[in-house]
Amino acid sequence: MIRNRPGRQPRRQMIALIALLIAAIAAPAGAQQFASYYGKNRVKYDKFDWHIYTTDHFDIYYYPELE
Repeated sequence: MIRNRPGRQPRRQMIALIALLIAAIAAPAGAQQFASYYGKNRVKYDKFDWHIYTTDHFDIYYYPELE
């Protein structure tokens, strides 16, 4: 039968605490590299000059060049 030696439990708790602190410090550092990419893939719209022809059932959107 394996008995717990005195002093073993606090040592395990200390190792677990150190591992948790390292993970907490490393997580924000890893997220910073992705922060510079945020918003680069968003859709950039141009200003369109739409004209609208409205009917009873639907709307037709067209460019003035196609009129």
